[in-house]
Amino acid sequence: MAEVSRAEVEEAARQALAASQKGTRKMPSKTLQECLAQTMGEVGYVQKDATNDFQRYKYASAEAVLRKVNTSLSSQGVCCASTAELVSHETIQGPKKATFHAIVRLSLTFHKGSDQITVSGLGSGSDSGDKSVMKANTAALKYCLANAFLISWGDDPEADVETDKNAASSNGTAKPKPKPSARARTAPQTQSVEGLLNRIEAHTSAQALASDRDLAEDCRAMTGDQRTQLQKAYKRHERALREQQGARA
Repeated sequence: MAEVSRAEVEEAARQALAASQKGTRKMPSKTLQECLAQTMGEVGYVQKDATNDFQRYKYASAEAVLRKVNTSLSSQGVCCASTAELVSHETIQGPKKATFHAIVRLSLTFHKGSDQITVSGLGSGSDSGDKSVMKANTAALKYCLANAFLISWGDDPEADVETDKNAASSNGTAKPKPKPSARARTAPQTQSVEGLLNRIEAHTSAQALASDRDLAEDCRAMTGDQRTQLQKAYKRHERALREQQGARA
């Protein structure tokens, strides 16, 4: 049997050690900026998952934006802390009840190791109960993330025809609207159909929607076709929320 030299034994040991360490070498950790850049690429577009039944347009809910961003950040070990500031809170007194309007500034700070980056966003919300601040906070969170990661869902403020019509009407360039009937004037003047639709769609669970009794009362207070539209929107959104809850179960 041939003898094995000491040099050959040491060389074999080195090769065995190198083989055992192969594939286990850790790659250099990505910086916070690199992680956020990757998230930006992954969530550049969020599919619209909710529908405004009255205005007949689709929109991306705050839940859809959060779900996509959270998945990307958590997979890279990036955590996030938030702080909120109440910019304004006013009460609009109506003939039957008051409506509360809030504006919130939300700041998000992304952390990884000792690195951190902070971004901010504004959001507004209206409610006849105690949810105006919560709605404003949710809106601020959605648009804060949209600005931070340049998220698009296809909306363009310059394409808002309805707002342009209202502006033209206030400047006297549009035809005056006919005087409302006595029946139409019984509806609360501080509650617009669009505002009620936004309040319906702001709820992200069927339980929260059902517990918003003020919303149901405000919808019933409307008259004619507007009341029918709101009731249909309420039922459709409630059905969609229950379907989403069932799919997640």
